[in-house]
Amino acid sequence: MSALTDKVPGNTLADCCPLCDAPLASPDACVHCDWVKGYRHRTSGIAPDDWTALVLSLIPGAGHYYKGHKTMGWLYFAGTFLAGFWCALAATATMGFGLLMLPLYWLWVMTHAFVIQNVAPQTRVYN
Repeated sequence: MSALTDKVPGNTLADCCPLCDAPLASPDACVHCDWVKGYRHRTSGIAPDDWTALVLSLIPGAGHYYKGHKTMGWLYFAGTFLAGFWCALAATATMGFGLLMLPLYWLWVMTHAFVIQNVAPQTRVYN
């Protein structure tokens, strides 16, 4: 057990977050990290949320934000400007071929948003 769980009286391993090992205030979610109940229990097939996240990722990070990975979404959005700067810098040394790295970054962000686990609260109903 970690030092966090040792300091909480009456805390058992079942009361700890499986990701960060912090004590859980609620059995359904951790306030210290992105863990929610049902994490890594993906149903088979492709959910409509996956396609929505893919389309939203035309703005890098928006698909991650939609699926509940808010910090990661903001980091990918900010990373787009950094990637654009480095691609432009590489383009000056490679006769413009460095600009081909930006669509690869964009495709990676879209693919990652498509396959990443949805941790957003399930409030949407599909027929």
